[in-house]
Amino acid sequence: MKDTLQRVRLAVGLLAVAAVGAQAQDTDRAIVNVPFDFVAGNITLPPGNYTVERVFSQHASALLLRGTNGNAVMLTTSVDTDSMGKVSLIFNRYGSKSFLRAVRTDFGTHWLAPTSTEKNAAALARVATAGASGSH
Repeated sequence: MKDTLQRVRLAVGLLAVAAVGAQAQDTDRAIVNVPFDFVAGNITLPPGNYTVERVFSQHASALLLRGTNGNAVMLTTSVDTDSMGKVSLIFNRYGSKSFLRAVRTDFGTHWLAPTSTEKNAAALARVATAGASGSH
């Protein structure tokens, strides 16, 4: 069951990454399109285009995610510099809610710590999965 949940998370994450393409990019900024509502930190953001940029060039762990509609959230992350690549967003999805998990950039993958809301959603998803697999 744990394997199944991990496969579902991975599949949803890969689907979300495929759906979120970088449209423009320079060394400190990129524009991505997110086609669904999602939670970043403790803020729920609507679908749309978002600019991802480093807040301070000397502090790679601080990112600003700014929507074209004026929504913005500053994200403090841990950075894995061994995992770099095309700018993309990675999500965890539990039920109908998508949570921003990481931002991949030229400077590394910026991992967000799960919020209490995301942890609760993950726990509910595990219970629902356990209940569904136990009913067969």
